[in-house]
Formats: sequence, C-alpha cells, structure tokens
Amino acid sequence: MSKVISVTSGKGGVGKSSFSCLLGRALAAKGKATVILELDCGLRGLDIMLGVSDSVYDFNDILHGRCSIKDAVNYVPDCKNLSLINAPSQFERFPTKEEVSAICSALKTKYDFVIIDTTAGYGLTDALATVSDTILLLVTPDPICVRDAAIVAAVLRKNKAAELRLIINKVSKEALKKDMVPDLDAVIDGVGVQLLGVVKDQQDIWYSTAKGLPLSTGSLSERTFQAIAKRLTGEHTPLVVR
Repeated sequence: MSKVISVTSGKGGVGKSSFSCLLGRALAAKGKATVILELDCGLRGLDIMLGVSDSVYDFNDILHGRCSIKDAVNYVPDCKNLSLINAPSQFERFPTKEEVSAICSALKTKYDFVIIDTTAGYGLTDALATVSDTILLLVTPDPICVRDAAIVAAVLRKNKAAELRLIINKVSKEALKKDMVPDLDAVIDGVGVQLLGVVKDQQDIWYSTAKGLPLSTGSLSERTFQAIAKRLTGEHTPLVVR
C-alpha cells in the first residue's frame, strides 16, 4: 500500500529538505518507488540536492494546468526509484488542501512512497493532516525549536493527523554540552511526540546535499537513514545508530 510521509517542523533551518532528500534515497535503495513533492514554496533546493537543477516544471505548473503531473516529475539520475516534483522558485500562494490531496492521490497510484517536504510552521497543517499517513516532525536540540514543534504537533492533532513521529536532527556532543537542552529525552518530552530516529550532525550530510551526491556507502549517516527507512517500512531497528 502506498504511503504519504510528510516532513515538517515548527521553525525553519532544522534540515527538512536535506532530511527529505536522504530519506528518499534510503527508501529508493530499498527498492521502493519514491517521489518527493517539494512544497516549500519559493524556497526550493531539492533540485540541487538531487542533481536535477535543469528541471522545467514545478507543482504550480500542475495547479495551473500548464503541464501534467507526469510532465513535472524529474527522475534522479544517480538513484533508481527516486523522483522529484519541484516547488516553484517564486512564491505565489500555498496550495489548498484539495489540491495537495488530488496530487497525492494521483502519485499514490504510481509510487510506494510520496514524501512531502513542507514549509516550516503551520501554514499547511490542515493539508498535511488530511493527506499524510505519517507526519515526521523535525526538531533540533534547542529550546526554541522544541517549543515551536510542540505547538505544531498540537495543531496537527487538532486537525486529526493520523500519525506523528519525531526526528531529532543535527545532534552533536557540542550542542548538548552547551546545555541548550539537558538531553534527548528532554526534547522528546518537550515536543510530546514518539521518537522515530536521531540524525547526528555529520559533515557528509552537508557535502552530499550541497553536491547532489549520495552518502558514502557504509557511513554513519547512510546507516542512520537506512534505519529510519526500515522503521517506516515496518522493520525493527535501533532508534539511534552508532
């Protein structure tokens, strides 16, 4: 059965697009036909992260009838099973709940996973709650991000989101030593959402997404995203990869 996985956050700068990119690669590596729908309107970057920056159409072209959904799909050249629909490079408006639902319904007939990379905050929470099988709420270990994520989680629950899961991103010993939060348990308790995975702050994540390249085979970062992909497909694997 096809699933829609939305990636969102309470504040910007937590790494949603990088996470969506590498999660898409990990699911595709498991043989899952995966498409990323980029809805961070006017601030797109996944075309660069996935090496398809010469793409012609974006999802606004779909909404305005300038192309079909099929025409807007970009195939990632170095990753079998992975595709991308770009966000527009200039902000026009947020898509409606009905528009997002219609696009996702069409994509679910062709793909095992539809990953929605969203804008921060709760501008699209109603749409996400409607279309998503699982919503991944990204936080970094700092008190502002934790508080904002808790607010978004409450809004998503009010909108009757099916399943919320927490990803703690950009985790480093240095951040925890600065006592921004006592530990990862405090992040989980502060947001009030069940943990799905922890992503450490590794330089290869930045390099991979900046260059549009896959993570190195067997690296900590690659194993981390493989573990998250396994958990999303129902396999049992540790929450934290060491």
